[in-house]
Amino acid sequence: MQARLIFGNYPESYNLNSFEDKLIYLNDLITSYLLRDILTFENIKNSSKLINLLRLIAFQIGGEVSLHELAKQLQLSRNTVEKYLDLLTNPSVSSPVR
Repeated sequence: MQARLIFGNYPESYNLNSFEDKLIYLNDLITSYLLRDILTFENIKNSSKLINLLRLIAFQIGGEVSLHELAKQLQLSRNTVEKYLDLLTNPSVSSPVR
């Protein structure tokens, strides 16, 4: 059960034996899907800020999210954080097919 919380339900992760292999697999997923599509199609230059935003949100599950606080922690403008969140939550915005 704990492995599912860390690695999700991706079938490939069940076939990998080591923790390191599973981390590499998840990083490849992030790079190939999230970063490639969103960064390329939306012309976002700083991928580390987007990844850090996802981390901050993950730690706030069940809590109230403050755009101002996220912007402050990421050293971004509130409008940029709002744009990133919109890209991550609106499938039609981040989809290459428009």
